[in-house]
Amino acid sequence: MAEKESVGDVAYTTVGKDYFEKRSLRRYAGIGSLWALGVGAVISGHFSGWNFGIGVGGWGGLAIAAVIIAVMYICLCFCLAEMSPALPHTGAAHSFARSAMGP
Repeated sequence: MAEKESVGDVAYTTVGKDYFEKRSLRRYAGIGSLWALGVGAVISGHFSGWNFGIGVGGWGGLAIAAVIIAVMYICLCFCLAEMSPALPHTGAAHSFARSAMGP
């Protein structure tokens, strides 16, 4: 039988081992899938973004934008690194948002 425990506004349910066996992560991406994902990201993101960025901001503006994006990405990585041990769920940012805001 599942036991319920509440901490603040968050309710936790203790479940059996079979619950997690049915919901475990499965390996899906192979070499071809990862290659296609990388090529798609480069073609759609980098080339299109660089062309518009250089046309509007020039090399200097694009360099400043790249530095700002790099700082934002590092902050995102630090935030996720802080949240992971505090809320050890599978689902990363989606799980963190559900814990904070509800379903």
